[in-house]
Amino acid sequence: MDVAHLVAPYYDYDVVVYFLKLRLCLLGLLQAEEVQRLRKRRKAEKRLLDMQRRQKERIEEVRETQKKVAIMSLIYIVTAC
Repeated sequence: MDVAHLVAPYYDYDVVVYFLKLRLCLLGLLQAEEVQRLRKRRKAEKRLLDMQRRQKERIEEVRETQKKVAIMSLIYIVTAC
């Protein structure tokens, strides 16, 4: 967006500079907000990936425990006979 046409009728250099600085400041704020949003999004995605990884680890632990229980049960049955 070009702001020069907003102040062109006044031909006041200071006003033009003021509006341009204001525009740059607003753009900087918008960029900072976008960076903050991206950081929050990345953090949320990382948290989700960590939760999924931990869930897979827990599932694998449960499977290993079930295998051990099944083996111990078979050993018990074989030795009991």
